[in-house]
Parts: sequence; C-alpha cells; structure tokens
Amino acid sequence: MKKLAIFGATGLTGKELVKEAASRGYSLRILARREIPITELPDGVELIKGDYFNAASRRETLKGVDAVLSTIGPPPTRKTDLKAEDFGLVMEELIGEMKQEKVSRIINLASTGTRFSKEPFLLTRWFFRTLFNLFVPIVISGKEKELGVLSQSDLNWTTIRPPMIKTGIGGTLVTDDKIPPGHRVDTTLLVRFMLDQLDSDTWVQRAPFVAS
Repeated sequence: MKKLAIFGATGLTGKELVKEAASRGYSLRILARREIPITELPDGVELIKGDYFNAASRRETLKGVDAVLSTIGPPPTRKTDLKAEDFGLVMEELIGEMKQEKVSRIINLASTGTRFSKEPFLLTRWFFRTLFNLFVPIVISGKEKELGVLSQSDLNWTTIRPPMIKTGIGGTLVTDDKIPPGHRVDTTLLVRFMLDQLDSDTWVQRAPFVAS
C-alpha cells in the first residue's frame, strides 16, 4: 500500500482528496495548521500540525511516503506577507526535501489561468486570470512560479490546471494539454483524476487542463 503526503488537506479540494485517497486504501500523512479532531479524519490518516511554508513541517510530513499531492492555494485572506516568489522558493526547497526522502512523484494543483512556458493564451483564460487576480492576487503568479520550478526539475511531476472547482456538478472529466476544455470542474472528478495519476505516466512532466 502506498503512503501519500498531502499538502493543503484542509481546503475544499484537499478535504475531498483526503476522503477519496482514504477510501482507496492509501495511508496518508497530511499537513495542517490547526488540530483536527481524530473523529473528523478517515482511518489511516496521520495529522502533522504545521505550516507548508515551514521546512521542518514539510520534512516531517514527507517521512516514509511514496508520493506527494498538493492542493496548496492562496492564503485565507488578502492580508498576507506571502509573495508569489515564496511559492517558487518553497517548491525549490520541497524538491530537495523529496529527493532526500527518495520521493520522485508529485501531483500539484494550479489553475486554468496558470501559464506554462510560452503557450498561447486565449481570451477566456485571460478572463479567468483577471478574476483570480482581483480576488486572490497572489495565486496565479505563485502557481506559475511553482510550475516553472517543477518543469526544470527531474521529478515525475504533474501540474493539473482546473477551471472553477465546484461541488456536486457531476459530468465526465475531460483533459487537454493545449486548450482548456471547459469553465468548471466537479470536485470529486478532479480528486479522482489526481489520484489516478499515481498509477499512470500519461501526464508525467506535463500540465493538463481539466474540466467536466
């Protein structure tokens, strides 16, 4: 049985990811800034209390795991000392920490507004990007820093770029690595896709768009 480290486990998508991973029988180590009652955690989940932006917390979470999944998003409020560069710097550190633990697989969540290299940028993505920059101004640029760092590494990385994440809309998941296939994606379908990548090399070192 694989053991997974999950960063961003208390957010909307992170919570669903933890539930789905536990239902598939994975052993989990999750990092959270606050205590979570054991009754709220599925079986097989070990909670590490700490901060993703703290190296000691990350290293503790990585011990003995086989792969990393991250749904790290924007800070909970607009008032933050974090900068976009911090996301890239932490990703650089995380890569080194994973190598120390001999972990080579990471599945990372970004957004459809995240630009990869010099790919063409359609008007619909500019709208999505503008919307995000208005409400959570750090997230797009921070995710681009992460993706830039990952793409230069030799890890088996996959960065998934969803549009608006919504619960309970159902549908069928569609993927494309050139053009976003839709404007929203079902949370359950998204986390299932993330976990499916653990046993697939289809999207290794690629950044697919998804939608439902």
